[in-house]
Amino acid sequence: MSKGQKCPNPKCGKQTFVNKGGFLRCTKCAAIGWGWNKPVKHPGKGKGNKCPNCELQTLHRITDVLGAEIRRCATCDYSLIIPPTT
Repeated sequence: MSKGQKCPNPKCGKQTFVNKGGFLRCTKCAAIGWGWNKPVKHPGKGKGNKCPNCELQTLHRITDVLGAEIRRCATCDYSLIIPPTT
């Protein structure tokens, strides 16, 4: 496996921040991040949910973090975090 970028988490800093399509995730500490100018790639099958920003059906689930859903719009880069249900 090729090395990733340096993880921006100050408690980690390893070169394990790898591109997962619509975001980057550290394979060591599980930190995630994304650039606003980086498009969502491979968002999954089917159309996404309606984006509240651009109103297109391109709001896709890209990953989960501690039970919370992370969604990004493939059109306008709107981001949404849906907390876990308890």
